[in-house]
Amino acid sequence: MDTEVEKFLITWQNGDISPSPSAALIGTRLASFSDGKAEVTMELTHPHMNSSGTVQGGILCALADVAMGTAIVTKIEKGDQFTTTNLNAMFYRPVSKGKLVAAARVVYPGRTVMHTECDVSANGKILAKITATFAVKRYA
Repeated sequence: MDTEVEKFLITWQNGDISPSPSAALIGTRLASFSDGKAEVTMELTHPHMNSSGTVQGGILCALADVAMGTAIVTKIEKGDQFTTTNLNAMFYRPVSKGKLVAAARVVYPGRTVMHTECDVSANGKILAKITATFAVKRYA
């Protein structure tokens, strides 16, 4: 992992920055990271809920996307860029309170395409399994 990337991730983990405006909007925190893996958390609040009083599915997808993107950051070269090209979600159960935990890992670390998966849980129970494919633009 590039040392600048590692410094950036540590700064985010310490709560000094957010990786993006959208990650800040939903309130993500970086809990841990390693080679091809990342765990991102967030506390559920009222704006995250749907009209039924449970977390809105798009919030789970956004959290997972942040976690999966963070896992990819640990695998790419300095200056490379990536974007989500496909995201699939399977929702298992609703939740209305607590801390969400998104545990992501890179499944296929290709040169131009990477595939990831993420389990989102709360209160020790899995809520969703989310997978995504990312296009990688190499500049190195």
